Amino acid sequence: MKKNVLILIDIQQEYTTPGRPFYLHGIEPSLANCAAMLKHARDANWTIAHVIHYRKNPSNDFFNANSPFSNFVEGFEPHDDEMIFTKHLYSCYSSNEFTEFMTKHTHDNIYIIGYNSIMCCLSTVIDGYHRGHTFTLIEDATLAKSTDEFDELDMHRHSISLIKAAGYAEVITSKSLL
Repeated sequence: MKKNVLILIDIQQEYTTPGRPFYLHGIEPSLANCAAMLKHARDANWTIAHVIHYRKNPSNDFFNANSPFSNFVEGFEPHDDEMIFTKHLYSCYSSNEFTEFMTKHTHDNIYIIGYNSIMCCLSTVIDGYHRGHTFTLIEDATLAKSTDEFDELDMHRHSISLIKAAGYAEVITSKSLL
């Protein structure tokens, strides 16, 4: 019997703290959808895996394991029965433990929420696709970092369109699942 698995990618204070380099303007709606998805998964007794990003170079000012800004966003701290994987590169598969976890859940329903949709979520979905893993990305429970040319929503729409066009993952909204 297939299990439902929720993977939370990088729901860290680096994205929610104004003035930080990776702060996401307009994150509140997607963060509320992330909270609803996490509550739903916990209430339904899904398998839950949290992924946290720490840069390899400890002298970095951002995504530094010693920085309070790299902590999970309040309300998204893992429960004792939930897994935590640490990654140092964009793809969650850069964690050997995550790769092993995914191998065990290859045939389950895997849902992804979190940040940054143009970097970490996108590279994880593509990496998983090439390993034969199937994901469902909850598009309104993620967001992308802006660039000099495009704001957060434009970058996010671009990453979602890439995922859909290439067939890397199914893309749905939280409302369709809740």
